[in-house]
Amino acid sequence: MGDVIRRTETAIQSLAREVDSLKKQLGGDLEDVAAIVIEGALHRELGWKVEELRRVWQTRDGVDEEIDAFGKAYDPSRPETILWIVGEAKFNLTMRDLDRFSRLVARAGSHLDGEVVPVCFCYRIRPAVQERVFESGYRLVMSTGRMPQGSNGIPTASMP
Repeated sequence: MGDVIRRTETAIQSLAREVDSLKKQLGGDLEDVAAIVIEGALHRELGWKVEELRRVWQTRDGVDEEIDAFGKAYDPSRPETILWIVGEAKFNLTMRDLDRFSRLVARAGSHLDGEVVPVCFCYRIRPAVQERVFESGYRLVMSTGRMPQGSNGIPTASMP
């Protein structure tokens, strides 16, 4: 009986490692897709010129942190202002993700010259989380490449 339990535990640990590896791979793929979709959405819907967004690691106060989509953009109506896109990519964006992202945005903003533009990318989002994204003044890009009403940073009273 002990041998069966030991083999089962080993199999479960092996499966857990494989699932974790798959999760990391899919997360990386999601972030790559998010960067491309965000670039297109900001250009198409806001008319911005967006340089290539990419995943980056930055060290702030001795802490390494990843920004899922990062780069410069320019709004033709304000050509003298550098816009720094700081993007978060999640399959299902939650309040906890948004709280963590808000702290990352604050840290990033303290080290950048120009305007920081927080952008959340996701496949799914609950209405309360979407409302909080808009209340925070962040932009939202869905996996379809569309920016729901309110994504221009101006909070709206009701969502479609």
